[in-house]
Amino acid sequence: MAMRDRAQMTMPQTGLLDAGRTPVVPFSSRWATKSMPNVLIITRSRDRDLLQDLSGMMFVDPGDLTAAVIGRAAPDLVVSALISGGHDACDMASALQTAGYRGRYRVATGPLPHPGLVLDEVRAAGPDIDIDFLEWPI
Repeated sequence: MAMRDRAQMTMPQTGLLDAGRTPVVPFSSRWATKSMPNVLIITRSRDRDLLQDLSGMMFVDPGDLTAAVIGRAAPDLVVSALISGGHDACDMASALQTAGYRGRYRVATGPLPHPGLVLDEVRAAGPDIDIDFLEWPI
């Protein structure tokens, strides 16, 4: 059995992508340290109730992503779904680029048939940003 298959079998079934839901990164209390990075999660407003018990995170609606929000959040990491609320990762990468963000941006997605093509397109929308996938099994 491949390592990835074993990892998927042992992953908790919370925090995965569901139809109409934004991904939630499963955190444990052992990670809640002073060195934990500032994380900005781009999610639709109506999904925030699903995420409210993740303290230390900042959530922003895709339509509200501005330089002021980036400045206030000072994120070490930005996370969004590949597609969420009428916006896709290219929209988010472009908005982050325009807002002056130059850090890490991770796009949560399930397995894709041609991930390199999609990643190239997202990276083209945010050329000065460290962009990669954060793959979640569906």
